[in-house]
Amino acid sequence: MKMLSIISTLSTLGSAFILTLGSCGQGGGTSGTQTTDRAGQAAQQEQIPIAYDLQHPTVYTMPDELREVSGISFYKGDPAMLYAEQDENGRLYWLEPGSDKAHYYDFGKDGDYEDLAFVGSQVVFLKSNGHLYSFDFKPAAGADAAPVTGKLQEWKGLLPKGEYEGLYADTGQNQLYVLCKECKNEDHKKAVSVYKLNSNGQGWALSGSSTVDVTKISALSANEKDSGKKNKKIDFKPSAISLNPLTHQWYLLSSVNKMLVVTDAGFQVQAVYPLDHKQFPQPEGMCFDRDNNLYISNEGPAGGEGTVLKFTYKGN
Repeated sequence: MKMLSIISTLSTLGSAFILTLGSCGQGGGTSGTQTTDRAGQAAQQEQIPIAYDLQHPTVYTMPDELREVSGISFYKGDPAMLYAEQDENGRLYWLEPGSDKAHYYDFGKDGDYEDLAFVGSQVVFLKSNGHLYSFDFKPAAGADAAPVTGKLQEWKGLLPKGEYEGLYADTGQNQLYVLCKECKNEDHKKAVSVYKLNSNGQGWALSGSSTVDVTKISALSANEKDSGKKNKKIDFKPSAISLNPLTHQWYLLSSVNKMLVVTDAGFQVQAVYPLDHKQFPQPEGMCFDRDNNLYISNEGPAGGEGTVLKFTYKGN
């Protein structure tokens, strides 16, 4: 899981530019005549900096049982206790960040669970096939105590067929947002869908969808060396979604593409940041705490350890 203060002048790349891995596509480029070139250059000029140093996180190593950590979340944004799941067991894990001991609650059968989110008095889990599972939840009084939980509920067939990995809960509006990683009815070189679900009092119901323009991601991802050439089309496969609580920008994380995409509140792409594969071997989960700090989880490689990276908010 991501000090980009807004810098109006980049007179020297070696001084004020904090994020040396950089936002993709910085630089002017040549004066090509193709429409794609002009669009790419215009898009590059629209990069919106973010207030995080993606090169220098605080690293939390996960216990062995969370080597394959996927989704992460904080209950009401409280950073004192991290909640997590991994993509093999139907378990809700919790631990204090930095602890080498995780506790867990078995909520369901084993399966490919990808993300979790807290909404109202419930915790909701997303399975890769788009099925949702939830139960009433009251946090434990401490790391060694057990949470108070209710009966497990399941919702199937709410979403189009496909593979899903990203889930975000808007507690204030009592809504869920589900991000498609690979849907059969979509060309992910052109667009990806974000589905919105509302609570109908008895469960969840699909209430709408938005699209993310992947061609804009491709344009913003063009490197300086590609200037004057046709932009490479990215086959975007996102793995997590979260909303910055201060700026109300959407953050879309992709493990496959090794990038962090930032959009406005309406999912219009604003910036794309590449992620170093050594620091982000398999970034699968993402969330913010109530202090606006950003967290990204990495599934550990074979023989390695899972990690959660904390990126401290630096302000504007």
